This record gives sequence, C-alpha cells and structure tokens, in this order.
Amino acid sequence: MLDIYNKVDILKQPAPGKKIVKKPKVEKKKKACRYGTSKLEVYFMEEFLDKLDIEYVYQKEFKSLKRVFDFYFPTLNILLEVDGCWWHSDPRFYDQKQLNPMQKKNKRVDEQKNYWVAMNGIPLIRIWEYDIHNNSENVMSMLKERFGLEKEKKLITEAKKTGEFFKKKTDG
Repeated sequence: MLDIYNKVDILKQPAPGKKIVKKPKVEKKKKACRYGTSKLEVYFMEEFLDKLDIEYVYQKEFKSLKRVFDFYFPTLNILLEVDGCWWHSDPRFYDQKQLNPMQKKNKRVDEQKNYWVAMNGIPLIRIWEYDIHNNSENVMSMLKERFGLEKEKKLITEAKKTGEFFKKKTDG
C-alpha cells in the first residue's frame, strides 16, 4: 500500500520543544533545527523512538539551565541524551587525560547537565553512539525496560493466556 503525504507534511521538521507522537517516514534528510540536528539524533529517533511508539519532545530546553537535552519523555518525566563517541569522548576509546578543547568543553556541559538533573530529580539516560550502532538490541531492551514497555507487554500476554484480555467489559 502506498501512502501519499501532503507536500507540507513531508517538509515539516521537528521544532525544538515540539511533541512528536508518530510521524510518517517519508524523508531521510532532516533540516537543522534551532539547536542543530545531528545525524545520530535523527537515526536514534527513526530506529528506536519511533519504533517504540512513545511520545517524546525533541530538543527540550530547560530555561533554568540554559541547555537543551536531546529527548524528553513528558509522560514519564525522563530525559535522554545520545552521546557521540568523539564529541563526548567515550572513555572506551579516548584517554580522558588527552582530550582536545572541544571534548573538554562538552565534558563540562555534560557534567552541568548531570548535576542539574540530579538537583531536579529527573532521571537522565545517556546512550553512547557506539552502543546505538553496535549493541542496538541491548539498547532497545534497556529502553523498553526503563519506559515500562516490557512490563506492559507481559501484562497483556498474561491477560491473553488467562482469557481476561478477550472478555468484554460491562458497565455493570
């Protein structure tokens, strides 16, 4: 079945702070947002978040911090950052004592964000680029667990086994 989308829908890009529930997968190339859209963020949206079918806000800005987080899940009050291997100097590959000025700056920003979420009681999930590309099944499993999606699936499976899932609800 071929889905036809309005030209305006195809050209729409997620604006910073805009809630995204589900969007058509028509266009692969994304325009840069106000804060810049990395290829890693777009890939993560398409390969993980859209498949989970969970509501999220892309590039959520917190004014009190004057920083932007990659993703915010408002119904769960969880933040998520996807950290590029080079930009955030993944310690598995980069000696933390020999970072260049850009990597040091990004480390300081990450520390500010970590401190801010701790002080505000908001859970923050950080996922490394290496894991997104090389351990995708583990990443997806962890996301399902953190978002409570595995628990929901188990409850539905159990309800189907017992027959409760198929019983009609009466207004009694």
